[in-house]
Amino acid sequence: MSIISNQQITAVILAGGRSSRMNGQDKGLIQLNQKPLIQYIIEVIENEVDSILINANRNQKRYQKFIKNPIIEDNTTNFQGPLAGFAKAMEVAKTPYLLVLPCDCPMIGSELLTTLKTELIKQKAQICVAHDGNRLQPTFALLKTDLLSSLLAYLATDDRKIDLWYQQHTLAIADLSQYQDFFINLNTPQDYASLTQVNRIKNVPILGFSAFSGTRKTTLIIQLIKYLKQKNIRLAYLKHGHHNFEIDHKGKDSYECYHAGAEQVLISSADKFALINRYTEQELGLFALFEQLNLKQLDLILVEGFKHEIFPKIELQRQALNHPNIFENDVNVIAFAGDKIPIECDRVSLDINDIEQIGDFILAYIRQ
Repeated sequence: MSIISNQQITAVILAGGRSSRMNGQDKGLIQLNQKPLIQYIIEVIENEVDSILINANRNQKRYQKFIKNPIIEDNTTNFQGPLAGFAKAMEVAKTPYLLVLPCDCPMIGSELLTTLKTELIKQKAQICVAHDGNRLQPTFALLKTDLLSSLLAYLATDDRKIDLWYQQHTLAIADLSQYQDFFINLNTPQDYASLTQVNRIKNVPILGFSAFSGTRKTTLIIQLIKYLKQKNIRLAYLKHGHHNFEIDHKGKDSYECYHAGAEQVLISSADKFALINRYTEQELGLFALFEQLNLKQLDLILVEGFKHEIFPKIELQRQALNHPNIFENDVNVIAFAGDKIPIECDRVSLDINDIEQIGDFILAYIRQ
């Protein structure tokens, strides 16, 4: 049985879609754990193929930073789907084989290409497509570039279904059921949240909010707490105050005793208690404050403030306020919630006015 060498393969990473379920963001550029999604793909295949192409219909200058070859665009401007990217790559490729991969599957491994190559030769096929054990994965494929004329003729009929074009040729199926993680793709903000590395203190996830004054941050947090409470999430809310604050009222016994000099005041009733603890040395840091919580009773800790501490945060922005973007200088921002997505936003985007969407993102984040 002959062998397909790496020098016979050009890879194309498909990043030309609309990403409608990701609020229109360009998925390949979104950062996952401080690395763009497309970089995960490149790092796996760069030593496995002769050259790499990126098919992108927008943000070409940003994509160009990742590879040496020019970015390729579809021949049409109306987002005709993956096959348009196939066709353009087949026009450009100078090798007999084309490896096709999507830009939003950061878990792939080199075993994918090895299996596709083996099965294409073994089954004497023109196209080899991955199967995850449950269904065909049509955008994970190895095919012969001399099929270009067939593909162009198919696209000329205005049909865009990959499976139907595949069926016109000798098709091999590669069983990759033992590598199901390869096919985890990030189609929604919730998909992204479920793969984000979660900072935890004794298994309780932590998530903060970064925003400028006037963003109505606290109002949004209150709405989120109500939403998460409906989902049976037990959470703590921790806020950093920039000034002295009082949680008691002048004239109350506990207030007067504290200001008379008591180091600690514990107020208790039938349904709650509050502890006021006077600092005798320096202010406690964020993670020391976490230790004051009853962590066994919590599913999540929401944090407001502590902007210089290192933990995951959601940035809140309202366009009318015209504030600078926090994520540009803070790698700890994992998501951007605003009423308009910045042109070069590389964090997953949420609608600041959609409490349910933000809440579901948080649910996926804590339940990964």
